[in-house]
Amino acid sequence: MKCTNDSNLYYNAFMGKILAKRFVTKDKSLAIVGGDIFEFVGDALLNPTNPEMVMNNDVGRKITRMEMQSGSSLHVGGTQWACAQWIAKHGEISQEKPAFTMTESLPFQTIIHTVYPPFRSSLEEQSKLWHTIRKALDLADLLMLHSIGIPPIPNWPVTTAANILIFGCVDYLRTRDSSIFTITLLVNNDAASQSYAQLLEDYPTSW
Repeated sequence: MKCTNDSNLYYNAFMGKILAKRFVTKDKSLAIVGGDIFEFVGDALLNPTNPEMVMNNDVGRKITRMEMQSGSSLHVGGTQWACAQWIAKHGEISQEKPAFTMTESLPFQTIIHTVYPPFRSSLEEQSKLWHTIRKALDLADLLMLHSIGIPPIPNWPVTTAANILIFGCVDYLRTRDSSIFTITLLVNNDAASQSYAQLLEDYPTSW
């Protein structure tokens, strides 16, 4: 993987390590980490799910597996149980209305659940994807969280998703008076790692 002398941007080729990181303000940064949610440690993880919050997507299954390994899953205290409690009290979630559940046995204390729009090539649909993510970030801010991890966007082309996430997250960190200091984009294969890291490198050093 390409190296750089920029002190605000650096690479590490090992999974679970920072592949690229840039400070977009004095104290707020966007990082790209190679690996999976198993390697992420932070305040919150974004879970792309369905309106009923059934944990049958890729991230949801991994969360359930992690909880099973720690001794909790579908019973009281597990994330699927917490999701069912949320639905019973608040109803289905949507792109406009994300939800959150707390965890006891995972390396992130909060899971923010949202519903991504399906991929469409139009600018309107791409804007809708970022709007959905921004709503989730706003919820993290409301909860006074300082760091959040965003797994790969399912069923969206890697380059399109990378552009939306990097442009959007940089703008969010720069322009919002938010409690969030670090946004981590999680990428789980080499092709995505290269695409995300290259895009971040291509950003001008002056934001």
